[in-house]
Amino acid sequence: MARTAHLPHPNTLPLPPVVTCGWLLLDNAGGTPPLRSVLADQHQYLERWPLLAGRHNSLASAAAEAAAEGRQALATLCQADGSRAPGPGELVLGNSTTQLMEVLAQALAPTLRPGERIIVSGAEHVANLTPWLRLSRQGVRVETWPLDPSTGAPQLDTLAMMLEQPARLVCVTHASNVTGSVLPIADISRLAHAAGALVCVDGVAYAPHAALAVYDWDVDFYAWSAYKVFGPHCAALYAREGLLAGLPNTSHEFHTADALPARFEPGGVAGELVYACRSLPTYFRSLGEGSLISGFARVVQAERLLTRQLLEGLARLPGVRVLGDPAPGPQRLPIVSFTVEGAPPGEVVAALGRARINIRHGHFYAPRTLAVCGVDPQTGALRVSLTHRQTAKEVDRLLDVLADTLAATR
Repeated sequence: MARTAHLPHPNTLPLPPVVTCGWLLLDNAGGTPPLRSVLADQHQYLERWPLLAGRHNSLASAAAEAAAEGRQALATLCQADGSRAPGPGELVLGNSTTQLMEVLAQALAPTLRPGERIIVSGAEHVANLTPWLRLSRQGVRVETWPLDPSTGAPQLDTLAMMLEQPARLVCVTHASNVTGSVLPIADISRLAHAAGALVCVDGVAYAPHAALAVYDWDVDFYAWSAYKVFGPHCAALYAREGLLAGLPNTSHEFHTADALPARFEPGGVAGELVYACRSLPTYFRSLGEGSLISGFARVVQAERLLTRQLLEGLARLPGVRVLGDPAPGPQRLPIVSFTVEGAPPGEVVAALGRARINIRHGHFYAPRTLAVCGVDPQTGALRVSLTHRQTAKEVDRLLDVLADTLAATR
């Protein structure tokens, strides 16, 4: 297919040492391949400390100290400039963001009275929607902050109007896992706090693509998943200092008020997974000559080029409609969902699979977003989600195979 003059561009970042399987993996919003150092650390932990971490003997204590390295690495990534890092009372770990949001909702439930409002954006993955909807059973009012159909993103002026009435909590994604639109979290926090509401952010789709800054954004809760940032299958929830201490215990009944974060980690987290997070800051620092901020800045730069290449390539394919804003820009991540007139999404994915290219189809656990964008969630859409590990050559390969696939269906 014909390409624009500035393409292909080089990806100037060194390719990360990740696990590969002979496929072109372009469903990174669903999970990234782990760094090889992550696999090595999981193996090392299980070889050295094949037991439950704790303080009941010296070997278990050594396992707990090792896992603490990974916990500290996740804390470091929450505020990448190094100015501050969440302590034990501010960081809860779990198997996924979905699990952590469920735990948070369970903890907040006794503090909410019938008739109190929770505002949830229409762009949410169900992880930051379903736990709050369940609270309606106890009389809590859960209201939707609607999306602009032209962009697939909610508007600040609409939120400001909704906050003219008291609300306890605003739940919002940092970036849509459907449209790739980035929301202005600091501005949302400012509006919510001025109205007396807390802010709970799902940062899963954002975290692989840019530096986190939970303190700068002034959020109250912020969750993200390590397994979508080249790490193992676990997740982290930042909570503003002091908030967890005031919430009821969600774990074993013997945990005292100062047992943080254990009171919010029911069943605990696998030590080998937490330990394996320890190399994540090291990897991103390696991209920026020792600086996390510089490393993520290079990630942003590389991904903007790839996003432009992908969007411009899709625009040249007949029958393709990109969901949300089809134009590349600084507030758009390399997460691109689209439909193809006359081509069932499942058949397109299967055809690409025969070429060993992995993309996704469905509603991406965000059926409400698809509906606002004019797509039947039952039919679903196609999604390509890139990271800095992709190259221009790989994006060209995707576009070429996709063009051939669509031509064969006409």
